Amino acid sequence: MQYYATLLNYGYVIVPHYDVDSRPKKMKPAYKKISKYIKDMHLEYILPKINLTVLSEGVYYGLLIEDETEKPAFYKLPARYCRSRFLDADSLPILEISLSYFDNITDNEIERRQILKLFPKYVQALYAHRNHKELWAEIPATEGGLCFFFNDDQTPPFVSATLSAHELENARERESMRDENALKKIMIHKLPINKTDGELLFTLPEAELLHESVCNMLAEDDSIDVITTYADITLESV
Repeated sequence: MQYYATLLNYGYVIVPHYDVDSRPKKMKPAYKKISKYIKDMHLEYILPKINLTVLSEGVYYGLLIEDETEKPAFYKLPARYCRSRFLDADSLPILEISLSYFDNITDNEIERRQILKLFPKYVQALYAHRNHKELWAEIPATEGGLCFFFNDDQTPPFVSATLSAHELENARERESMRDENALKKIMIHKLPINKTDGELLFTLPEAELLHESVCNMLAEDDSIDVITTYADITLESV
């Protein structure tokens, strides 16, 4: 038997839940309504963006809202104003938002009121009576609160691999620098002196000419530098 790994296509299945003893006579209208509602979410476009946020930031916080025509839309919230510490009865994480978000999101009071209208009414009331205290409002999934993450730490799932890759890249740069330095040479050109009295056998102008002569001879070799001094000639690695 062969198995093939494929990317998510974000397909969905609608499963009806109802009381068998009092099941509805006609399910087709309800099926069409919920099908259109889910289709209007555009999950094939939204969910990849949510996954990308979770992969890069570790967690996605947002709000599922509806406009006047009950058409659904996703409203992303900044992580610095959100948290999730508890689960609801369905084991879904409960979104918590700091009310300071509404103070800092805009300086325009009209825009602030428009943003507040996107949130449940109890959040609006809590903000209106907050008395400028640091308060948090819980928005469960039943009220549109969204919170997605891969682990309980709410950290990017591949953060350890990212650090390892960064360390590997630094190690490669250091190794490349060592290889480059190993190819470089310094030619130490030592001029002789009189061993009896220690006097120079060449004058400084003559030593300068000798130095220029050696440099011109090695001009095409970028890996060798020349130092002229008084004594023997050796070739050393940097």
